[in-house]
Parts: sequence; structure tokens; C-alpha cells
Amino acid sequence: RFLQARDMMMRARSQYLPRLGLGFGASDNRASTNALFFPRDINQQASTVSLGGLAAWEPDFWSALRNATRIETYRAEERAADYGLARLSLQAEIGTDYFLLRGYDAQIAIYTQSIDLYRRSLDIVKAQFAGAIASALDVARVESLLFTTETQLARVQAQRQVTEQAIAILVNMAPASFTIKPANELRVATFTVPRTLPSTLLERRPDIARMERQ
Repeated sequence: RFLQARDMMMRARSQYLPRLGLGFGASDNRASTNALFFPRDINQQASTVSLGGLAAWEPDFWSALRNATRIETYRAEERAADYGLARLSLQAEIGTDYFLLRGYDAQIAIYTQSIDLYRRSLDIVKAQFAGAIASALDVARVESLLFTTETQLARVQAQRQVTEQAIAILVNMAPASFTIKPANELRVATFTVPRTLPSTLLERRPDIARMERQ
């Protein structure tokens, strides 16, 4: 739609320039000598060459061409704002999904460490139970913590896979051939947002630019 609107703008802008046309034609004809009632004083072969041209220019006394061009320019800028808004929304969605993915990576790292800790604790409690130091309830309690954590780990891994596939679709790639390596920690650049923002920042918003053109 943006490319179509831009072409319409260029078409309206072209009315400012003079329009020139050039035509050329040529023919070579030969009459048959076996034709019935063929006059003898007429040449059997005739060749013609024609060249023509056309020039036109419309003066814009009443600003009709300028207004039409201005309308098409605003319409093209409106479509460009639509394109910019869609691209900005796509980038924001990719950024949100990426941080969500890294959050899952952090949870997976914590659950993995917890599972290792619970397995060691389970081995200790089982040894204590074999020596009649701990009860069967202690063993069941540690096993419950271990199994619950393993279930939560599987759930987070499934959510991470879904988020990774969503990012693959957003970047226009096949989910089967798209992978993001897990990271144990999330590194984010530190920045501060100023308390007061200039009003000219609103002019950079595509939706406001679109409404202005409308």
C-alpha cells in the first residue's frame, strides 16, 4: 500500500512537467501485377515514412495540480506511517518475547540448581533413613520437593520453546531451523529515562504522524 501510494504521488507530481510524445511509422507496399484492372501508370511499389510529435503543458493557475500533489503526498506519508507503526509494533513484540525468553532461561537455571540440591538432600535423607536416623516422612517430603521442582522445570522449558518459536515466526524464519542458545544470566544495559521529554518526541510516533496527515 505504501509503494502504491508513493507511485500515485509521483504520478500527480509528474503533472508539473511538460508532456512530450513522439511517433514514428514506416511502410513498404508492393502491388501484385496479376491484379484485375491494374492501371499501368501507377507504380507497383510505394514506400512511406511518417514522423509525428505531441507536446502539452498545463499551467497551474488555480493550484489544482499542487493541491492534488499535496493530497497524494500526505496519503503516501500516511501509508509510510502505517508501515512504520507495524514495524515498530513488530520490534516491540520481538523485544518483549526476547526478554521473556531470557526470563525463562533464568528460571531454568534456578530450577536446575534446586534439582541438584534436592537430589543430594534425598541421598542424605535416604542414608539417614537406612541408619534409622530419619523417618519415612522425611524421605517423602524431600521426594515431593524434587518431583515438584522437576515438574516446574519441564513446564518452564515448554514455555521457553513456545516463546522461541514465536520469535522465529516474528523474524520470518522456520521454527525448526531457528534456535537461541540459553543464557544463565541476563545482561541488560543500564539507562535512565529523563523525567521530562520534549513534545517533539511525539512527532516521531507513527500513529500521531498518520493522524496529522489525515
